[in-house]
Amino acid sequence: MISEIIINSLFNGQTVLFTSKNHKAVDVVVERLNSLSNTPPILRLGDENSLFDRKLLEYLEKLTDPSTVFDEDLKIKKDKYIALSNSYNSSLEIKSKIIKFRNQIDEAENKICNTNNPYRTVINNTNIDYISELKSSFESTKKSYYLSFKENQESLLKKLLWFHYKKVNTTKFNDDLEHLTSLLEHYNIKPAVIDKSYFDKLSNEINKIEEICNYKKSLSELNNLAELETVDSDLIKIKKDQIDLAKEIWDLHLKTLELPPDLKQWIGNIISDLKLGNPVDVSAVFKTLSHYMPCIAVTSLRLKSQLPFTKAMFDIAVIDEASMCDIACVLPVLYRAKKAVIIGDSNQQNI
Repeated sequence: MISEIIINSLFNGQTVLFTSKNHKAVDVVVERLNSLSNTPPILRLGDENSLFDRKLLEYLEKLTDPSTVFDEDLKIKKDKYIALSNSYNSSLEIKSKIIKFRNQIDEAENKICNTNNPYRTVINNTNIDYISELKSSFESTKKSYYLSFKENQESLLKKLLWFHYKKVNTTKFNDDLEHLTSLLEHYNIKPAVIDKSYFDKLSNEINKIEEICNYKKSLSELNNLAELETVDSDLIKIKKDQIDLAKEIWDLHLKTLELPPDLKQWIGNIISDLKLGNPVDVSAVFKTLSHYMPCIAVTSLRLKSQLPFTKAMFDIAVIDEASMCDIACVLPVLYRAKKAVIIGDSNQQNI
């Protein structure tokens, strides 16, 4: 997580101060990130085996090494990475659909088998369009049956003129019932005595048929998708390609930080002073080269001797193992940054 925070910050043009209380925690992150590219983005200060001037000298000499501008290559690889991300998201969506349909099918199978659904044998003779027509006919027949009684008329006029509307409504009900009966014959559902309970019973039967229909639909959609194992294999490959490409993009991003000629000359003078042992204005170095030395790593205990006490020198301070730090260690870090990311267990709140 720490590496991702630092890389994303640097990639977005921000400067970072990374610190922790012990050397090992700092060294692990520095080694991990600097190993990703031939152009190390992190300057490690205050480690036990080196002096500040020597480390700064080594870093500045690497900055002035001849390099080529790789802007076009960087753009091509970024576009390729976006395409891989889109492909990965598409595969994830397919995987979600497969899991969804598998769960629906398992649930439907259990429901159909456990309830001894009498319509299992007609699974090949039904489809979503047919069940939709059946449900529509059922609702129409139910409504026309209700309106075939005088007491169910919504308007007073129809009740007064019931001698006329009775024939119209009864004819409508008989026509609807005939159409519904023809549809029910497909499922061997025989006509029954029509009363109020008839439609409740018939509704339950139609629901059972719909269960079969939904099962068939989910099964068909699942068969049109790739095998789950194939999708998982594709996701693994895409993720590996993304990781490899991300390393290339990171390396190219660092290589595009080409130094202007006048800045190279200024750095050359600093290098000469360091080699001769002359005093160097560290604050001016960091201020001038913040774009090219975007991340400084140092322990909180060595911070005072390695970096000038300048307010908001860095855009972000990343404090690792915060639960091991006290206020005295943290305040100088916070003073040198505009924002802070504090990482640690729940004890970090003690600071």
